[in-house]
Amino acid sequence: MPNIKPLVANSVAVISDAHMGAGNSILDDPTEMHRFRDFVIEHVGKSEVLVLLGDIFDLSLARYEETVPKVQSLLKIVASCADRLIYVPGNHDHHIWLLASERAEVMDVLPEVPHGFYPRTDRIYGSDALPFLAQLMGVPKIEICYPNVYVMPKDAPGLAYVLHHGHYVEDTFTIISDLYADLFNGKVPTLEELEELNAGWFEMLWYHLGQIGAGIGADGFVEAFYGKIEKQETRGIEDAIRRLYIRKLSTYVHGILDDLVKKHWYVPAWLARLAAKFLDRHAPGWLVSLVEGYGNRQVSEGTKRASSFRGTALDKELGEHCDEYCDQYLVKHHDFLNGHRIRTVFGHTHSSGIWPIENPRHFNSGGWIRGPKGEWPDARVLRIDARGTLETFAYGQGGVLAGKQSYP
Repeated sequence: MPNIKPLVANSVAVISDAHMGAGNSILDDPTEMHRFRDFVIEHVGKSEVLVLLGDIFDLSLARYEETVPKVQSLLKIVASCADRLIYVPGNHDHHIWLLASERAEVMDVLPEVPHGFYPRTDRIYGSDALPFLAQLMGVPKIEICYPNVYVMPKDAPGLAYVLHHGHYVEDTFTIISDLYADLFNGKVPTLEELEELNAGWFEMLWYHLGQIGAGIGADGFVEAFYGKIEKQETRGIEDAIRRLYIRKLSTYVHGILDDLVKKHWYVPAWLARLAAKFLDRHAPGWLVSLVEGYGNRQVSEGTKRASSFRGTALDKELGEHCDEYCDQYLVKHHDFLNGHRIRTVFGHTHSSGIWPIENPRHFNSGGWIRGPKGEWPDARVLRIDARGTLETFAYGQGGVLAGKQSYP
């Protein structure tokens, strides 16, 4: 069962996607960090709660020794901007959540660990209970919550905000659970199972491969892969996929077809051999086309049903994904959300936006990463007040207020 309760507060500020240590975050610069603090104090004001909504550590594109000191510096600065800090991990810092949850649910209770999976979602842990968080993050008190913070504005009955990093509203980040649903002809029924199925996928791509680090050329594995896709230098990736199929997958496919012949008398051996040759001839090309399609979507804008929302404005389809996430995984399993109008706040795409325009329901906080050509990022601080009004404060060059909007 979840151990969290809705957060009832007078003011909640939100930032996301600082990507500390990645090298192209403007907040990696200590001067910009101090400008950011001054910006928040002057324009946003001190809040009751500051939510760091994911990808603050960048453990995909930077080593611990690169990102931890920068995060420590940032957190010491932002600690003066709010009475309470809540950290919500995203995909680039999912491993922070894994550390916290395993410590609390497994290591600290040994040997009384309950049977089955320990709880993976809708938990909140404080640094009093988990001292390593305060030590790691360099601030005296911080809470870690995943995957959502549920905000009930104090003077707005019937309104609820769901604060979520955003990775679960993109298809790329639910590949395993989508595959599971297709194989077993049904939907993953709970948020807990969504996380159980996809956690290993997050860890492999956005942590373990990232932590390979500088052993591959000048960049880490993930960064090098992203770089090749952005430059559309996919020939090496194509060759690697073809070799992978020939050395690994072809033998596996042949084995499956041989088993079909042995187990089912009505499957002729000649047909299995023909199918094996056909797959050996065509499957590598199919896999290459899949990777090329993924690469093209990554560098295009707004491609349907793809992980291409990064760097693009919040559009109707991504808003529909937010609706799906709320309706399928949250409302059905959280009694406290029943009967409430729900708004979501998320980051992840690095581009701020709202949807729908005529009746704002989903809000994106943008990010602090410069664009491919060094463009100033679409950096925002969001603030929810006691009446449920959401304000966005655009952070401009030199720490100036570049725009402010309010959504009652």
